[in-house]
Amino acid sequence: MRIAIYTDIIPEEKETWKGADWFIYEVIYRMTAMHPEHEFIIISNESFDSPHFPSGNLKYVSLASSPSSKFSLYRLLKWTLPSLLKKEKAEAFLSLNGFLPLKSKIPSCIVLQDTSFLFTPAAVSDRKLNYLKSHIQPYLSKAGSIATVSAFCKKELVSRFNIPPEKMTVIHKGIQEDFHPLSWQEREAVKNDYTDGREYFIYAGNISKDKNIINMLKGFSVLKKRLRSNMVLILAGKEDTGYKEFPELMRSYHFRDDVKRMGQVGLQEMTKLIGAAYALVSPSETESYNSPVTEALRCKVPVLAAAGSVCEELAGDAALYFNPIVPDNIGDKFCEIYKDENLRAGLIANTDKQATQFNWDKTADLLWDCIMQIVK
Repeated sequence: MRIAIYTDIIPEEKETWKGADWFIYEVIYRMTAMHPEHEFIIISNESFDSPHFPSGNLKYVSLASSPSSKFSLYRLLKWTLPSLLKKEKAEAFLSLNGFLPLKSKIPSCIVLQDTSFLFTPAAVSDRKLNYLKSHIQPYLSKAGSIATVSAFCKKELVSRFNIPPEKMTVIHKGIQEDFHPLSWQEREAVKNDYTDGREYFIYAGNISKDKNIINMLKGFSVLKKRLRSNMVLILAGKEDTGYKEFPELMRSYHFRDDVKRMGQVGLQEMTKLIGAAYALVSPSETESYNSPVTEALRCKVPVLAAAGSVCEELAGDAALYFNPIVPDNIGDKFCEIYKDENLRAGLIANTDKQATQFNWDKTADLLWDCIMQIVK
């Protein structure tokens, strides 16, 4: 069987990867290795200067250019992709970015890694997300099977688009092997390097309006005022250029000297920062998945998270949950985990059980099952 896989990008430099890129690489790497009897055609907007995967059952097809406008996306999906699939004699089509060529009659499966753009306004300049948002209903209707990265995401799609639940499969992402528990000496070294030896909480992710950062900071203020704690809060993530008021808010924040803004960090630095944290904080309600949460579990680091979010599915009993719209309640949870070492130890004891659920081989197997559903 000839299976065409369409993706925006296939990363080469691991140090610069993000969670979405890991997913793309890992599932392609594993599926092609697990099924050498089939041929895979990787279609991407980027050029392939060197082989990305060791498998010999792969063909790379680079599109002429990246679709940068609404019309170029329309042209790609209306004519270019259907023609290419016909030329390559593809028998199944897997889209790793949610887009589908509606004109093509080839059985198709789509993967939706992130659906938060459906519930929050996409940036005006983000043509791809806006195009996907306006076409998602026909894509979901046409697809023979749909893979989502969480039950939280599946529930939202079923509710919003009236998709039959049996058409959708939850395929949790795996956890990169780079994340692992740190020894006491390693944790102390990280704290000495980043916080002058002080314990710290960490938020890992983009700094944008939809991430509930302000309420998290207000909750952190409760801890600082109520318990006179010397704890630090590390913000490790890229600051959204559209969130122009954030730098000014931080300048006026009373405990700004106890908040360390790291910006976007590389993989190796992130493994250290998460591994040495007192706890990881995830204040967002809207994310379809949260890789830093599962990475914290792998590192035996407990989690503070928004109740009702995907974190309940990912972290289970290894997290303490707060009401994300009530800063005082967020502050209460900061204080609880800070004061109660037995509580924190209990959360840590539950991290292993949760982390074992997230495995890249399992992810690839489940995605393969989705493909098999459309060709039977």
